[in-house]
Amino acid sequence: MADQRIQYNEQLVGAGHPAKADTINRLALVEHNTDGTHKALTKVTDPYRDPRADGAVGDGVTSDKTALDTTFTHSVIQIPEGTWMGYDLSLSAINKISGLGQGSIIKANNLAANYVIGYSGATKNKLVIHDLVVDGNKSLGVFTGAGHGVDIRNFDEVYIDRLEVINAAGHGV
Repeated sequence: MADQRIQYNEQLVGAGHPAKADTINRLALVEHNTDGTHKALTKVTDPYRDPRADGAVGDGVTSDKTALDTTFTHSVIQIPEGTWMGYDLSLSAINKISGLGQGSIIKANNLAANYVIGYSGATKNKLVIHDLVVDGNKSLGVFTGAGHGVDIRNFDEVYIDRLEVINAAGHGV
C-alpha cells in the first residue's frame, strides 16, 4: 500500500482545495510562520493560551510585561521555550500554567517586583504549575519590592510538577 501521509513537498490543486500550508496547519492545530516556527495560538479550539498571541517576544531582552498580563487573564496557558521578561504576573484567572521544561523561563525585569508570578486574592479552587522555570533575576540589584519567585496563597488545591525557581531576591516559593 502506498504511503498516504501528506508530504511537505506535495502541492494541493483544484478548486476548493486548501493551500499546502493551510492543510499542514489544520492537521497540527497550530498556526505556522513560513519558516515552520509556530505563530501565536489564537483559535478558540486551542487547548491553551500562548503569550505570543498577546504580543510577547520571549527573547530575554524585550519587556513582555504588558503581553504577559493579558495572557495571564486566561485560565490555561503554556509558556513556550524562551525567556519571557515580566514581573508581578497574577495567577488570578489561571487554573493551569505549563512550560516546556528548562527552556521556558519567566524572568523578573523590574526591581519593584513583589514576585515574578503570584496570587493572594479570594480563595480559588485549583492551580496546576507544570514544567516551568521562574527566575527572580536578583542580579538586577537591590529590590524595592519583595522579589519573591512564586508567591501563591488562597488556593484550595495546588499541584506543582517540575517547577524550578532560581535567583529569587526574596522567597523562592
